Amino acid sequence: ELNVAWKPVINGPPHLEAYETVPFSYFFAANHSIGEVKWDLWGGLPQGLRLVDQTLIGTPVESGEYRFTVRATESEGAFGESRFVILINPAPSIVTSEIPVARATVPYEAHLDVEGGAANWVAGRRLPAGLQVLRDGMLVGRPAEPGSFDFTVSAVDEKSAKTTIRLHLDVEPGVKLGNLVPDLRQTVPVAHHFNVDGARGEVIWTMKGDLPEGLTFSSGVLSGTPVDSGAFSATIRATDREGAFDEEEIQMFVVRAPSIANANLPSARQAEPYLARLRTRGTVEQVSWTVEGRLPPGLTVGDNKISGVPRQAGRWTFLLICTDGEMARGGRELEIVVHEGW
Repeated sequence: ELNVAWKPVINGPPHLEAYETVPFSYFFAANHSIGEVKWDLWGGLPQGLRLVDQTLIGTPVESGEYRFTVRATESEGAFGESRFVILINPAPSIVTSEIPVARATVPYEAHLDVEGGAANWVAGRRLPAGLQVLRDGMLVGRPAEPGSFDFTVSAVDEKSAKTTIRLHLDVEPGVKLGNLVPDLRQTVPVAHHFNVDGARGEVIWTMKGDLPEGLTFSSGVLSGTPVDSGAFSATIRATDREGAFDEEEIQMFVVRAPSIANANLPSARQAEPYLARLRTRGTVEQVSWTVEGRLPPGLTVGDNKISGVPRQAGRWTFLLICTDGEMARGGRELEIVVHEGW
């Protein structure tokens, strides 16, 4: 009796479908096989796919239609063959290759386009600080720093097929604040002009924080006469016509004006020589002395003293003022009592 063995029959549809950049796996099975089966494949297999045992596996890197043959050979030598066609659907085709120039701190918007329908967009590496890629393909934000930047973005379709491209963005300089350290002295009038470089058109200035009493800020100028000494901080911001801005926190130190240490002055006697030494606090510089009001006739102020020979008895009240080399002033109301002569 003659027994005719079945040859292996490879199961599966003759037409397979995959997607470019998406991992793919297909398991071939053989009916009527006896013992161990050896699998072979030849023909135009897409790049990125390979046959491992009886599994076609990998990630296709190119779209197109490819034809190949699979053979299953059993241990007795019988074999079966089947022909297959695999269609690799293309990944999203990104149309955008260039994007507009940006400017630091200015609101930016660029649309990324993909051919053939919708895709979700994701940012890759080295996206400039201050920018983000929205899922609908909008590149938006405010670039934080000027410079030239190369970065990647990817479009992913509903099948998870992904295309990545490299884009280049030039970010022009925005505005830059300067002259940020005002020279402030108590009681000395000041008009300090802050600088701004790179501005286009009119500049809008704002300042928030702890301004020294006596000072005001307008149009980039800090002006007035500081009333109190001490340390103060504020935030200054300059914005040009296009929306480019720079913002800096500044520290202001108001140097203390000299003050008069004498709480009172010794009394005098008519027609007798008089001398009162004058002392200051808050300065090591030489100061000049002036009087508002009247000293007793015969007395003068200068060289850190009040001296002379008073000619008239009485009580004399006046404002004594000391002024340093920076024109900072300190004053104190004092009096000298001149007693009648013997």
